[in-house]
Amino acid sequence: MEWLAIALAAILTGLSPAGLVIDQVVAGRIRAQVEEVETLAVRIDNVPTHQILQGKVDRIRIASRGVYPIKGVRIEAIELESDPINLNLDRLTKGGEDAITESLRQPAQVAVRVVIEEKDVNQAFQSPEIQAQLQKLINRLIPSQEGLEREFNLSKINIDFLPDNRVRLEIVLQTGNRENESEDSQGINLVLETGLNVIAGRQIEITEPTASLNGRKLSTRLIKGFAEGLNQQLDLRKLEEDNIIARIIQFNITQDEINLATFIRVNPKPTDQNLPSEEQLP
Repeated sequence: MEWLAIALAAILTGLSPAGLVIDQVVAGRIRAQVEEVETLAVRIDNVPTHQILQGKVDRIRIASRGVYPIKGVRIEAIELESDPINLNLDRLTKGGEDAITESLRQPAQVAVRVVIEEKDVNQAFQSPEIQAQLQKLINRLIPSQEGLEREFNLSKINIDFLPDNRVRLEIVLQTGNRENESEDSQGINLVLETGLNVIAGRQIEITEPTASLNGRKLSTRLIKGFAEGLNQQLDLRKLEEDNIIARIIQFNITQDEINLATFIRVNPKPTDQNLPSEEQLP
């Protein structure tokens, strides 16, 4: 949705005296918001100028390949296509957390498709920035115990996409004495495998999870309890509190990539600024 907001906010700039084409302005704004994008195509369907000035756009289409939202993290493809949009551009350009929902005069509907490749995920795991974040997570999950000078350092992390919508994650931690790591170094090898299933288009569910630690199978009850907690976080109905209705219309994992397609409907948040003006009333 951030890209949709960028596209909408760029419309007025596209009508500036500089005479820039709107499509080019939107593409430039998107490139400025990411670390890098290998290919990017933007199409704003032509509508009369006076309609654009009123905040009306027939359709926005964005297709991209090789998107780096941050350094070291690559997304193979992001595609977006909107239905007609009607909003208050003045409110949108002011920004803020509720900029989109407060500027809409009618619901906005968008289809989004994302492709993530296995090799890109594993490459991201090697990024110093991502490794630093993962190490912080490990430190929170496995805090140092009082009186024990032992630390857990991320040594290896690798993900495999498997048939039948399953994934396998291997994490190797190196433990050691902080004063003399070479004399007290040993490894922890954690392997997680799970299926991912879509329920009624609104939730990604973790199914049949298994885990082993240094080759020993972990308790099924423990793993299921952990999975149930994650399942609650993967329920898209939580977005409805923010006036967003999202449904998954395609989810498929192959040995090389994940394909995800979603439909998103953003409902207006009533304000004085998104009510129709007298000129817009029938």
